[in-house]
Amino acid sequence: MIPNIFSTHLHFLPLSTPMQNDLEEFYAMVDFCNPGILGNPEDFRKKYLFPILKGREPDATDSQRAKMMERQAELSELVNQFIIRRVNTLNAQHLPPKLVQVVCINLTDVQRNMYEYLLQKMEKSNVLEGKQSNALGWIQLLMKLSNHPRLIADEDPSNEMGGGGSRRGCAANRAKVRYNQNDGVMAEMLSGVSAFLPYEDCGGGYGGRGGTGGPPVRPEWSGKMFVLWRLMIEMRRPHVRDKIVIVSNYTQTLDLIGKMCRENNWGFCRLDGSIGMKKRQAMVDDFNDPNSNLVAFLLSSKAGGCGLNLIGGNRLVLFDPDWNPAVDKQAAARCWRDGQKKRCFTYRFLATGTVEEKIFQRQLSKEGLQSVVDDKEQVNALATKDLRNLFKLRTNSPSDTHDKLNCKRCKIIHENSEAEIMAVLPLQLKECNVLLDRLCEKEDSAPFLKPLNPEEHEGGLTKEDYEKVVKQPIDLSVIRKKLSNAAMGRDGYPNVKEFARDVNRIFSNVVKAWPAGNDLVNASRRLQSWWVDEWSVLVPKIMSIKPPTADGDCDAHACDDDERGENFQEQIGMPDEENMRDWSHHFSTETCDDPVMRAAMKGFDSISFVFGLEVTWSLIQQRKEEEEEKAALEELNDIEDIDDGEDQDDEVKKIEEVEADCEDSVCETNEKGDEKKNSPSKEIIEVFSSSPIPSESKISP
Repeated sequence: MIPNIFSTHLHFLPLSTPMQNDLEEFYAMVDFCNPGILGNPEDFRKKYLFPILKGREPDATDSQRAKMMERQAELSELVNQFIIRRVNTLNAQHLPPKLVQVVCINLTDVQRNMYEYLLQKMEKSNVLEGKQSNALGWIQLLMKLSNHPRLIADEDPSNEMGGGGSRRGCAANRAKVRYNQNDGVMAEMLSGVSAFLPYEDCGGGYGGRGGTGGPPVRPEWSGKMFVLWRLMIEMRRPHVRDKIVIVSNYTQTLDLIGKMCRENNWGFCRLDGSIGMKKRQAMVDDFNDPNSNLVAFLLSSKAGGCGLNLIGGNRLVLFDPDWNPAVDKQAAARCWRDGQKKRCFTYRFLATGTVEEKIFQRQLSKEGLQSVVDDKEQVNALATKDLRNLFKLRTNSPSDTHDKLNCKRCKIIHENSEAEIMAVLPLQLKECNVLLDRLCEKEDSAPFLKPLNPEEHEGGLTKEDYEKVVKQPIDLSVIRKKLSNAAMGRDGYPNVKEFARDVNRIFSNVVKAWPAGNDLVNASRRLQSWWVDEWSVLVPKIMSIKPPTADGDCDAHACDDDERGENFQEQIGMPDEENMRDWSHHFSTETCDDPVMRAAMKGFDSISFVFGLEVTWSLIQQRKEEEEEKAALEELNDIEDIDDGEDQDDEVKKIEEVEADCEDSVCETNEKGDEKKNSPSKEIIEVFSSSPIPSESKISP
């Protein structure tokens, strides 16, 4: 044990995050300060750890929860004799308000195709059954894909034919892929994934929008990168002029974000493990200078997540989650610090339905353990068994985390939003039909106007082989028919997302069945590239369509005002960060209390759900008063219970004395031979009349 190393009588341990992962770390901290106070590790597990963890599960029994509270109260009373805990909310009195938003962002069609392809690869490699040792590598791979497709596979520019090559020849000669992985085994497992990337025209070379060299970033290929791009555009408006801190666990992600900043002429600086201490402080001072031209501060969470005061920025984005909640907590606190003058906005980006949401849910479970120190009745909102299923992609829900919370408040809102969607759906599908007509007119669309017959195309693929690979075959004629059915009120598309996914499925089916470089694959990739660009232009138009008014008129597009919507669930008091049931819940960015976010995502459906937590000094004071009032009420109830117990003890004691007197009187009467020995004496009657014995009580003669 560590204390045995130091021959001292006093152990002092200042810590910022004493419980980063589990209660055993908490035990190590306590045992260092007071060796042996909690027994040995095995005793601690049996007496405290196991009962507390079992009682915190959502499906715990009443007896398990009662035992949890008992052991938790005992542990809290013991350790709080020598632990002083302070949280950063104490600084709220001297700081402007802060809004924390957990933003669930949809994967793009490109990301979803690649994600599903990788999951199939994992299943074939027996990773899901635990028979492979590189499961953590797969998790990292899926997290990088959630950031941007270019982080796992990219076209190799060295294979480019040049500006004089034909489009078909260029696509065929760029079939070689440069995988952004050092592991040769992993690169082998990723073979074929780049075919899901949309085709890029070689005519203009790879200069990018800002002449940075290499392929452009393409933020529209990634849901999270697109939201960040839109947010940075909006926050640099003349009436806003905010600065932003962007935190990531991966230097490759920071590379891509830095390239996006150069393409848009946004000044930025970057701090990672390669930056020395002297340069770090100069970089921080330059960013905090209001007169500098720096817009973004790119920060590696491992290298610069602690100790920096980046008060020059009032917006901070955690681009990807870490398994350890303390890492994210430390990084998220860089802007809301002493000296900050502007309202702060913290965004935690999560790719909806992916492994990132599972990691975030695990963070909530770990952070809930802090209630042991505070002696609060905190139960896991997420069962441990729900956190084990990492490798499932949920695309049919706005937020897997919100579903796991079993929120009862949002059911009415969801029903209302569905009614509004059905009112505008015919108008939206009409716009989709126009785009579909344009798609069908493309020369490369000819093979996809009817069901594909694999035997009519190169590659030697039989119909049986095609059906084994492609589980949901579809073509443009089927999509057109479903659009027509929807227009006539029949069984058609329930929303525009399903229409877009069907079009995207045409491209992904071809890539799954035919090898890279095939003419059919090249045609589908060129169509996909055209489709991604055109669909990104159409989405704001169809998302801004409003339902018809009562007189039958319809404003085809939304008004330009930036008023906040009303269809959301408000925050309840000042909840803990891990108690997301009481945060504000938003199915749309239109209802968020963030004007820049509302303006940035106006007309886009990239964000599926938002949790919001407003932190202000008034709310903190209100919560403190409520807790003090609750504690006083509990203390009063305890006093009343003690008084009631004492009164009951006095009554029982008096009854026992009366019964004893009665027995003595009866005995005395019998000894004297009283002729009325069967009736109580006058003295006894008087005693009973003054005693509080109930009328139904009977005394034996």
